[in-house]
Amino acid sequence: MSSSESTSTSQVNPGNRRCARFVVPGATISCETAGFSQRRKVVSSGERSPVVDMSVAGISFLTDSPPKRNRVSLLLTYSEVEEAIRLEGTVVYLVPRGAGIGYRYRVAVEFSPFSGMKGHNSLESLGRLDKLAKTFGHQDIQEPSLESPGQ
Repeated sequence: MSSSESTSTSQVNPGNRRCARFVVPGATISCETAGFSQRRKVVSSGERSPVVDMSVAGISFLTDSPPKRNRVSLLLTYSEVEEAIRLEGTVVYLVPRGAGIGYRYRVAVEFSPFSGMKGHNSLESLGRLDKLAKTFGHQDIQEPSLESPGQ
């Protein structure tokens, strides 16, 4: 079952996008890549990258340390109370943002399918994303602060 097949009809977005985007205030991710042995390696040096927007199909974030591989594992943190959500996916674009704009890259990741199968995202993760979409999906999308943490 693909992520687009398992989304609620309220999240389907007209136009080019499969799913409606939403913003969770204060959401950040850390990015890892899977090596040949499938052990994960943190590539962001502990960097918590701000999430620009997300949907149940993917996520966009800002970073100074972009992933070096196309397959990534993300740890989405959005609350001090809730446990982070682990999500697997593929980088679909990495765009340099230019000098003086804050974070150097904007990265978009399309999530791997959601199912009970090995190598897929869990159905629990999909449920948690869907809950976030229902909670935050009605709000206007605005890009987070563009300043890097060290500036």
